[in-house]
Amino acid sequence: MGDRSISGLKACIASLDKIIGPVVEKSGDTLAREQLALMSKYLSFLTERLDYSRGRERFELHQYIVMGNEILAILGRANINHQELAASIESAQTSLSKPEAAAEELDRVGVSLRATISFIARGLIQAENKIRKEIESVIHHRSKSIFELRRAWFKPLAWEADQNAVPDLEKLLYGTAR
Repeated sequence: MGDRSISGLKACIASLDKIIGPVVEKSGDTLAREQLALMSKYLSFLTERLDYSRGRERFELHQYIVMGNEILAILGRANINHQELAASIESAQTSLSKPEAAAEELDRVGVSLRATISFIARGLIQAENKIRKEIESVIHHRSKSIFELRRAWFKPLAWEADQNAVPDLEKLLYGTAR
């Protein structure tokens, strides 16, 4: 049986808009109307983005792996051995290399890797100035691509005034617009 998730979401949206919406409208409940509109808009957004969710998870995890490897290299040059970071990176790379890796697995290793990077970043206050600046620079630089991905992900919700300035999701995920 094929995946009918998008069809199911579209049916839910149609039900909200065509059946539940008119009833809520007649009720005169302003809050209920507002919430119904938000639910319909968000379900439409999910419908539009569902096919890209796996690519998003993998892209984001890859960016954190690159960030982790760059931080590990900086620590290595400073003769600082960080086994926990190395293990988190290895675990994330192993999961990312498996095309069949479930979303929960990618999320789990991503959370672990982000937590380890965050732990290192919080500990930088006591680090040598040069090391601290290098690691902060890596985090800042690598975070830009993650931020751009998130801007592109939420583009259909039109949160930004200049929609033309928002990156194209397919271009970020796959290198070209489809």
